[in-house]
Amino acid sequence: MIAETAIYHQICLTNINLQHQFQGFIDTPQIDLSSEILGVSNFDFKPANLELPEDFEMPQSIRLGQRMEYFMQMYLIARGYKVLAQNLQVIANKLTLGELDFIIENQTGERIHLEMVYKFYLYRPELEGNWIERLIGPNAKDALTEKVKKLSTHQFPMLQHPETEKMLHAIDILPTSLKQQLSFKAQVYIPLGLKLQHLKIPHRLIAGYYYTLDQLLQLKDEETTFYIPSKNYWVCAPTSDQRLSFDDFFDSAKTQLAQSRSFKFWIYKPDDVLTAFATWW
Repeated sequence: MIAETAIYHQICLTNINLQHQFQGFIDTPQIDLSSEILGVSNFDFKPANLELPEDFEMPQSIRLGQRMEYFMQMYLIARGYKVLAQNLQVIANKLTLGELDFIIENQTGERIHLEMVYKFYLYRPELEGNWIERLIGPNAKDALTEKVKKLSTHQFPMLQHPETEKMLHAIDILPTSLKQQLSFKAQVYIPLGLKLQHLKIPHRLIAGYYYTLDQLLQLKDEETTFYIPSKNYWVCAPTSDQRLSFDDFFDSAKTQLAQSRSFKFWIYKPDDVLTAFATWW
């Protein structure tokens, strides 16, 4: 009986965590890239308070990006879209050429080839170019411009590939009838101390600041505690109450940053809760 109760509580906790992550995914803003940059329109993603189905299960041991695809599927269904195909792999001669994220149909019968992206970016003011060219992943790679290039030169053109057309025809979907759209969700972090009024980046995208190891020392305070989530929990505010003192947090930070692993963390002050990144570079 005790074992059954423990399992029940663990299932409830898992469901609560998944719901929290799902809402975090929904609430993350989109980077609206103009059609001039990408050649397709932005998906009309409307944030809302939505519930996961009671029988929803998240596959184990999958990457954060794959988790977000499952959440997108649940969002689409909850908003009345028909998901006609998902993660449709295009294969020729036993080689995977690419993949279409979603083929969906909206309430008016319009069919859409939807690609989705979920990223964390740090704003690097020392880089040349506009704000789009200054966004790069937490570990100093995976730039936004590289992702845009891949979307425009590979992922969206994949719809016109002869093998894709064959696959779509086999499931009664006419490729030429599909409108192409993008949902590009992102959390953006800016350098500690940088003033928002100096930035041309849309302020709604900015989730917090990022710190170097030395700058983390500025957070030392007996009343301030910290939480370092696993990557699967980067998408939302933590539900755990396992907080770290500054000394324990700083020891963990030194270990992770010495391994060239930037990480997200939460700062709990007496009157505020903040999200931030620590960077190794």
